[in-house]
Amino acid sequence: MPEIIDLYDNARRFVCSVERGTEIPDNLNKISVHVWFINTNNEFLLQQRVATAQKFPNMWGQTGGGAQSGESSWDTCVRESVEELGLKPDIKKSVWVGTFKRPKDFVDVWLVHTDANIDDLKLQQTEVQNVKWATLAEIQHMQNTKEFIPSIIPSFNMVLNYQKMTNVQPVNAQDFLGKLVRVQMDRPQGSKHPKHGFTYEVNYGFIPNTVSGDGEELDAYILGVAAPLATFTGRCIAIIHRTNDNDDKLVVVPDGQNLTNEYIEQKTAFQEQWFKHTIIR
Repeated sequence: MPEIIDLYDNARRFVCSVERGTEIPDNLNKISVHVWFINTNNEFLLQQRVATAQKFPNMWGQTGGGAQSGESSWDTCVRESVEELGLKPDIKKSVWVGTFKRPKDFVDVWLVHTDANIDDLKLQQTEVQNVKWATLAEIQHMQNTKEFIPSIIPSFNMVLNYQKMTNVQPVNAQDFLGKLVRVQMDRPQGSKHPKHGFTYEVNYGFIPNTVSGDGEELDAYILGVAAPLATFTGRCIAIIHRTNDNDDKLVVVPDGQNLTNEYIEQKTAFQEQWFKHTIIR
C-alpha cells in the first residue's frame, strides 16, 4: 500500500493527505523529525548512511524521518528510532527542543537521554551502516572534514542552544558531597511507589535542574527529619553509589548533623535492598 502523509499550511494547520512522493505545493508542508540521542558523557549518537543512499551517502547524522498520516511528532520520533536503530525512546527522558522551517517542511527536533550500548542496537540495513557515540568536538571536526550531513547543522545547533539555555547537563553525584542542596520532594515520607507499591519510609526527592545517570533528575534521600516534606535544604553527607544501576543517590541531612553508614543503610534499605551499592563519603 502507498504511504500516506499529511500536509499543513504555513501556520501548521492540517490541509489534506497525499501519497508520499507527491509534489508538494509551495504553500504546503510535510512534517519531519530529527532525533538526537545523548548519553551521560554528553556524547551524541550518530548514524552513518548506507553507500547507496540517494542523499548524503556514507555521511553521518542523526536519527529521523518523515511523519506518516495521523502521527504526532512524538509518534514519528518513536517509530523512526525503532525502525532505524531498534531503540525506543522513553518520553520521560525526552524533550521537544523546537521546530525549524525548511522549504515545504516543518522539522521537529527531539533530544532523548539514553545510555544505550551500540552493540545492542539493531540497524536498519537499508538505511544505516554504522553508529557511534561522538563528542561535540568530534562532531565539529566531522563538519570540517565534510563527513557530517550539512543540512542537519541547524537542527544540531538547536540542541546545543537548548542545552545552554536550560543549563541542564549530566552531573556527577560526588560533586555534591559536603554541599548544601535544595531537594524537591516527589515521594514524601509515607507515600507509595507508583509501580512497585512499597512505602517510602523517609522523604525522597530530586535536585531540580539536574540530569543523573538514568537521564532523570538526581535523586536524594532526606534523613534526620521525621515528617513528610515538600522541599528541604540540607547538606549532602554521603552518596549511595549503585554498582549495578546507573542511578546514584544523595544522602541529605539537616546542616551540622552526621550519620553513620550503618544508619544510612538501615533507613534506605526499603529501596536500596534491591541494588548492589556502596556508600561514598
